[in-house]
Amino acid sequence: MKSSRNELIEKYFENSLSPHQLHEFEELMAIDKEFSSEVEFQKQLKAAIIREERANLKADLQSLDNPTKTYSLRWWYVAAGVVLLIGLTWLASTIINSQPNQLYTTYFEPYPNVVAPVVRGDDNVENDLKSHAFHLYDQGRYKKAVPVFEQLYRDGGKEYALLYQAVSLMASDRTQEAIPLLEQQDWTLEERYTEVAHWYLALAFLDNQQIPKAKIYLQKVEQTSHPLANPAAQLLKSLR
Repeated sequence: MKSSRNELIEKYFENSLSPHQLHEFEELMAIDKEFSSEVEFQKQLKAAIIREERANLKADLQSLDNPTKTYSLRWWYVAAGVVLLIGLTWLASTIINSQPNQLYTTYFEPYPNVVAPVVRGDDNVENDLKSHAFHLYDQGRYKKAVPVFEQLYRDGGKEYALLYQAVSLMASDRTQEAIPLLEQQDWTLEERYTEVAHWYLALAFLDNQQIPKAKIYLQKVEQTSHPLANPAAQLLKSLR
């Protein structure tokens, strides 16, 4: 029995095609120009939505010091308008049922440096461990930043050093190593990092397919007034 075209497209984006359905899909892609055009359009649409979401999340993270800022849902309205226009009723379920790794890629953004912004021309950057760590971090040299933040935490026991070490690991595709770092700390000591740590711990669990644990920490963030509460709620919705 052949699957419907919409079902094939939906399962393709969910990575859940059976071998038989995959054969059907590949056959249609080869012989049906309308079908292949529709698949390509959906790829571009999904990519555009993800780019919009990442841009909004990045802007939100960079504005965490402003408590009045709320998370923008503009990309949802854009997606809804497109869906209404083209009548693709399956789009919402495609986004909701995204694979955990896809969701992780969508939502992960390195936490901005709100501790020690590096001033250009500062000759002491290399000599001061804290400045050096954040200098590497701001340059996107996360692998090199990891051991520096580790040393910084050993020397002073500051929560921010552990947090940025964990985020640097995650940015280096080492989420599994970040989990124990984020779990070991009682983040209530410095409340400003509690929700942030829980957010990144949830993402690390998500990337490692530990969905129940990811949901626990997302729920903790969602129940706060932190700017990350809304992204946490949206991510939870995608995992249901």
